[in-house]
Amino acid sequence: MSPATLATISLVLTLLAPLGVGAAPKISELARKLAAMRLEVDRLDAQLRALRSRSLGRQQTLEERRRKLLLEVDAQLVARKRLRASITKAKLSQTTREQTQAALAKAVIQGLDRLARYQRASMPFRLAARERSVKRLRRQLQTQQVSGADASLKLWRLVEAEVALTRGIERAEISLALGPGKPRLVQVVRLGMLTMFVKDATGALSRVVRRGPRWVELPLRRPGQRRQVNALFEALKRQLRRGNYRLPLSSGASR
Repeated sequence: MSPATLATISLVLTLLAPLGVGAAPKISELARKLAAMRLEVDRLDAQLRALRSRSLGRQQTLEERRRKLLLEVDAQLVARKRLRASITKAKLSQTTREQTQAALAKAVIQGLDRLARYQRASMPFRLAARERSVKRLRRQLQTQQVSGADASLKLWRLVEAEVALTRGIERAEISLALGPGKPRLVQVVRLGMLTMFVKDATGALSRVVRRGPRWVELPLRRPGQRRQVNALFEALKRQLRRGNYRLPLSSGASR
């Protein structure tokens, strides 16, 4: 029994003492009831305190969860803001790349046009194959099989190949077609892109020279010229890279 209950019983007994001895049973019964009531009050008070404690614990737990959720919301907002900034930057970069690629593609097309004009005006040494390379790159670029950057590198290699043809001496077998005649397989010696000596299947010799906008084939008739050119063919066939030759290179030397 709690001290508060005992104090209550003592106070009741003190107040009822003047009632006399005959009132003792009634007083005892009243004290018992008061004690029971006090116990019930203590029990209810304990339950109330327990409920308050549990409620406070749940409230603290909920508050902690609320703070965590607020932190997560803030983090998600920051992440979404960064993601939007990244997307915007990526879109700008993509737009810049597309504009750069479009500008490169346009420049490559212009370069291919100039290269094609140069090839048409150049000496007809393997001309069909050289023109096919230019057309193939143009088609790849127009159908987006290659990017502008890759196409510019390929164009540069084609230009380098054309420049390489302007240097050195080369012996080769090619298909040659000048004028209205059909292409024929011939042996040639190319002197850069300046001129080209030709030997056909019959052994006839000629020289390819430019006449105005066209390239023509002039036969070599002088015995001395034929000996020198035949000697050049033979030396290159044997892969001899040194020798002295008097070659007909002037415009009227073939006659």
